Amino acid sequence: MRDERKTKPQLIKELCAARRQIAKLQMREKVLRRRHEELERREMERTAALEEANAALRAEVGERQRVEEALRAAEQDYRGIFEHIPIGIYRSSIEGKQIRANPALVKLNGYSSEEEMLPAVNDIATEWYVDPHRRKEFQRVLEQEGSVTNFESEIYRHKTRERIWIAENARLVRAPDGAPLYYEGTVQDITERKRAEEERQQLQAQLFQKQKLEALGTLAGGIAHDFNNILSVISGYTELAAGTAPVGSLVWRNLQRVLESSRRAKALVQQILAFSQPSRGENRVIQLQPLVEETLQFLRASLSKTIDIRCELHCPTETILADPTKLQQVLMNLCVNAAQAMERSSGILTIGLRTVAISKTQPQLSVILPPGVYFELTVSDTGCGMPPEMIERIFEPFFTTKAVGEGSGMGLAIVHSVVHSYRGAIAVQSQPGQGSTFSVYLPMHKSALTHGPNAARPAADSSPASALSTYGRKPWKVRRQSSHGADSGHR
Repeated sequence: MRDERKTKPQLIKELCAARRQIAKLQMREKVLRRRHEELERREMERTAALEEANAALRAEVGERQRVEEALRAAEQDYRGIFEHIPIGIYRSSIEGKQIRANPALVKLNGYSSEEEMLPAVNDIATEWYVDPHRRKEFQRVLEQEGSVTNFESEIYRHKTRERIWIAENARLVRAPDGAPLYYEGTVQDITERKRAEEERQQLQAQLFQKQKLEALGTLAGGIAHDFNNILSVISGYTELAAGTAPVGSLVWRNLQRVLESSRRAKALVQQILAFSQPSRGENRVIQLQPLVEETLQFLRASLSKTIDIRCELHCPTETILADPTKLQQVLMNLCVNAAQAMERSSGILTIGLRTVAISKTQPQLSVILPPGVYFELTVSDTGCGMPPEMIERIFEPFFTTKAVGEGSGMGLAIVHSVVHSYRGAIAVQSQPGQGSTFSVYLPMHKSALTHGPNAARPAADSSPASALSTYGRKPWKVRRQSSHGADSGHR
């Protein structure tokens, strides 16, 4: 009832206050609405940004996973290459320590694992290279060029000390400031290739020598025939003249010297003809040991008593298809040369005979002889030996170290020619002051291959100090030859 008693001005005043209050509330509501809308807008923007960031993060994670998978695959690929490639791969220090080695390099050095090999290698230059200067040359090229290609060296298999040939491809890895850090590269075993190259060179040399000896034989044969005709005239007229001169007179004695020289010249002509025409004679199946024993009986009576002749004969029944006269000539010439090498002092002459089996596993002999069973006839002396330059020429016609008139130089040339005609070979071993050994290889007759008391033994390859000759081919010189004395009795 009190409200009803309010005055009109009061009512108007309250109404205005209420309207102002309502206006304020509306204003606040409007501000709140705008703020709410702003917050919603910002929330939407933030949500969109977060969704975009999340998408980018998911893409980055996926890309990283793909990269990691690619890296793992690449690592597996390179690890597979490193582990399974048949070429050695390594990393080594500048000082000569092995840092890393793949299984191929480990195997090349004779070890079973990298863990076994790395601690064992302390100095590559002295422990790996046969010639330590090759390591210095290797380092010099890398220092100058930064890399090296097909650097060939002879090395040792580190564990077994077997000598092999390798080819290296390597680079020098440097730090950002240019300081050398280490070497890394590959190693390939080229031993078989080197042997093939050596065999090819030997075969080429054999072909050259064969052609040279054939030319010499043809020339010598032609000259010998002509010279023999001239000697016949000289001898005939000299005999006629001697028949007219008083026996014992000066003229008669001089003519006798001419006749003696003519006979010596005829003997030389026969030697030349024997060299140039080795096929003369009749081949038949004979037992070789009895023939050697018969020849040695004659030699014992003719050689100096200061020479001790020893025999080691082990082929009593085995046979060969050959001319016995020519085989005796071969043995006689070899023994006479051996005796002459010991003429300044007493010595031992050893003649050996055995059967040997030659196979492809013996490269030095199998290069020039087909695999099979052979007689090995050896003549050894304790004389003065031969220098390498003499070994290269001893089978050449007319080559001799004797004084003029003491040797014709045809003895070993005839041996060469005869053995050539039987498809054989000769190994010559000699050391200065330690004598010489001639080993003649002659093919055994087929009828003797399947029976006989003595089984063929594998033939030992010639030692490094040797020269190997095949007849029908050129004397084959083994790559390394030791030095020999300059004075020799061989002719």
